[in-house]
Amino acid sequence: MNETNQKRMENIAHVLSEVSNLNMTDMFILLALLKNSKITNSELAKILDFKDGNSAAYHTRSMQKEGLIDKYTIIPNWKRAGLPTEFIILADADGYVTVMLYKDYPNIKEEDIAGITKIIRNNAVKVGIKDVPIIFTLDEHIKPATGDWPALPSYSLKYRPIIGGIAMTTTNGTIGQVGSVGFAAERDSDNQKGYVTAGHVSFWSSGIQAYQPLPGVGNESGTSSLIGSDSDVAFVPYDNVVGKIHVGGGYTIDVDGYYSGGITSMYLQRSGCVSGVELGDYEAVLTGVTIRGQYMDKVEVMDNECQQGDSGGPVYYTYYGRNKVVGIISAYGTYNNADVTFYIPCSEVTSKLDVTPLEA
Repeated sequence: MNETNQKRMENIAHVLSEVSNLNMTDMFILLALLKNSKITNSELAKILDFKDGNSAAYHTRSMQKEGLIDKYTIIPNWKRAGLPTEFIILADADGYVTVMLYKDYPNIKEEDIAGITKIIRNNAVKVGIKDVPIIFTLDEHIKPATGDWPALPSYSLKYRPIIGGIAMTTTNGTIGQVGSVGFAAERDSDNQKGYVTAGHVSFWSSGIQAYQPLPGVGNESGTSSLIGSDSDVAFVPYDNVVGKIHVGGGYTIDVDGYYSGGITSMYLQRSGCVSGVELGDYEAVLTGVTIRGQYMDKVEVMDNECQQGDSGGPVYYTYYGRNKVVGIISAYGTYNNADVTFYIPCSEVTSKLDVTPLEA
């Protein structure tokens, strides 16, 4: 971020922090994530003159815990910041403050516009900005700000048959979501083939259109048919699948069955479209927990945290050259004061979705 853009964002953050529940630092970080959700904690720390990325991570995680932002889709909940802003986003562009009124916001009145104008001008004066030119525009409701396509190049290719670990997207109206395919599976009740992914990648809903890799004609890859009760799992029926996992660079490994979950001393691997292949020890099993606002009957923990876009990807264990699926990636968090990945064990995937992983 160049010095001019940073100063503009600081001014906007200052104005908004004066009329919201957020301090200027949190507001600046929120605006930075809207501009580029891929910005790292280290980059934020450098901009904010923090000691290291852990300080920036503290602020982002605090906002996640408060429900202001979501790890997977950077859509600010402005009301939690104390702003009646279902219809307002501020952006400084070439000396102007632009106010975007959402087209789907009901009954926008002249007094709404007058009130917004007063707030901006009164608070702009506090940071030395006079005679603020304000532009009002209409726009669609804000979409997830994922920045550039986040997936690694080899994970972003179109794969048919569909395999585990590769990039996928789903759409729900005007909102899109990036995730990873978990593994190929077969529904036990009728032998319908398909694949599993995280429930939140499918917006916790059935009937969500999936694509691989990106939305577009010819990239359709099924429609979610079932979301697991009290678990972060979804099944997408799709005939053209195979029991393999992508491990980067176009290479794949065969799926040779599955374990119900991890066990003590198991050294796990996971493959997601943003992080690629990462290794980590099995840490624990947790029951009856709430993650990202959703109650989960059972989750397991491996060290080494995942990233946005890895959700749904496979967690697996390799032993004497045989690769067995252990679960699918759900979320990141902290366990025993360490950054970890939470994953849904295969016992939950198979029982909640009534499926069995396919072998190669």
